[in-house]
Amino acid sequence: MTTTRSTINRPRTGPSRLHRWGGTTAVAAVVLGGFLAGGQGTAAAEQSAPEPTSAASFTWRISEYVTSWLPGGTPGTQGTSTESGHVTRANNGSGWTFTDGVRSVSAAGVTTIAFDATVDIRPYTNFGIPTVQILIKNPVLSVDAAGTGTLKATVSSVGQTTSTPAVVATLADFTGATVTPDGTNPALSTFAATPSYAGTGVAPRVDSFPVTFVNALDASLQPFFFATGSTSGDPKKVAAPISGQWTAPGITVAGDGSPLPWGTSTLNITGKGYNPASPGVYLAVGPVDVRTTNPTDWNTNAALYSAFAWVRGGAGGDIAADGSFTTTLDVKPVPGQSKYAVYTFRAHGMPDRSQDSATAPFEFRFPFPDYPAAGEFAAPIAWMAQEGISTGFEVPGYSTREFKPNDNAARDAAAAFFYRLAGKPATPACTTAPFTDVKVNHQFCKEISWAKSVGLINGFTTGKYHSADPIDRAAFAAITYRFANNGARAPKCTSQPFTDVKVKDEFCGEIAWAAAQGITKGHDDGTFLPNEKITRQALAAFLYRLTHPAV
Repeated sequence: MTTTRSTINRPRTGPSRLHRWGGTTAVAAVVLGGFLAGGQGTAAAEQSAPEPTSAASFTWRISEYVTSWLPGGTPGTQGTSTESGHVTRANNGSGWTFTDGVRSVSAAGVTTIAFDATVDIRPYTNFGIPTVQILIKNPVLSVDAAGTGTLKATVSSVGQTTSTPAVVATLADFTGATVTPDGTNPALSTFAATPSYAGTGVAPRVDSFPVTFVNALDASLQPFFFATGSTSGDPKKVAAPISGQWTAPGITVAGDGSPLPWGTSTLNITGKGYNPASPGVYLAVGPVDVRTTNPTDWNTNAALYSAFAWVRGGAGGDIAADGSFTTTLDVKPVPGQSKYAVYTFRAHGMPDRSQDSATAPFEFRFPFPDYPAAGEFAAPIAWMAQEGISTGFEVPGYSTREFKPNDNAARDAAAAFFYRLAGKPATPACTTAPFTDVKVNHQFCKEISWAKSVGLINGFTTGKYHSADPIDRAAFAAITYRFANNGARAPKCTSQPFTDVKVKDEFCGEIAWAAAQGITKGHDDGTFLPNEKITRQALAAFLYRLTHPAV
């Protein structure tokens, strides 16, 4: 795939579809694994600068038992809670929602969303003991790529007679956490996790929360978080599920999802949610599975991608103040590969992977509907169309054209193919018939005349070319040799290249050369079948291998 143009434009007006990550400096955090970041790095200790994220939220009720003591719970008359910072509590027992987070992503692909919020629970206020307190600050939800993680927070408490100092404790741990993209907004993801603690341990203490959390509390408050006198535990004291949602920087490609025509197409790309103060973001087009099969960063895998552009951040850069940009990439598909995506990568070695993303796959329509895109000769046939060497045949009543891969190639078409492969050299109009059976008004008179003038073809001793006849495999090998060797003839054979090609055969030298160059592979039984007619798909393979020696 190649690119011929890349333009980047900063939108002057209009809101960002992917919310600009706005908000205050945060303390609480949600950490999401590499399955969110879309890539893997090498320096796990690196961490990006945070980006405000007004779209990020995190909801947690601690446990049914705790929230039942607060207004809106059942019975809901025992205690009160006070919230400060970016957090609210619903008066229906559903718990707290933290908002306006700050998001960053480590080089290892771990995303962190931080929230500036504090929850102050006074469980015995209505019992006349308002000083008893559970203070939870700065929760940090960490999740790895497999969905295993922990919820931590800074915890302190005040009991009736004693208190505990602030410590960072594990509130819950879990496996199998999920991140689910929104069906209508691919930049929006929802998170869900069920803590592993469901009443574990032995009587008289059955923990519903990790011991580090329970032990961080004053002894008079610990019964809120563990069940006593039962090995099954109190189901109301089980740590409640954790949920959240957020948007991430991302890109979209304009279009209705219809396949693009084969050949060069312009992709109109819009980016939202990027940090305008960052070095920017790289854009590249690659096969849909390239991120899966090569999940390392741009710097070590640049050769796997193409149609490259750098969207610059910083003063005078391409990213607008609201975090958006637009750009175009002119791309064309690699023969044999039809499905692609646009990928983003962190720019200039910065550790932030928060902008790593990929668009939904888009597809280039294979040029000829009568040949499968995954077929044996797909690459040569697609290349023939892409380079303008073959235009195929019209299909009456349809706008598409066919290649007719199994048809025999005609001698006049062969001359035309080589003429186009040579770059359509400037040739005078056909005013004189090059052969007695090729009139000046023949469709390929100019091409046949050129092929004769440069020594590719000689015709027959009768003065004819037999332009409409199919060309045999030996003759096509000879023309291919002459094309690659400035019209020269091949030296004589000294050994048989195939079992059915003798050293005395007219085109043995040319066939031997084609075999040595990998242009022809012959048949599985060791034969070449020189007198058989060459099909159009085999002809395409000959020319493709001629111009792609590594294939």
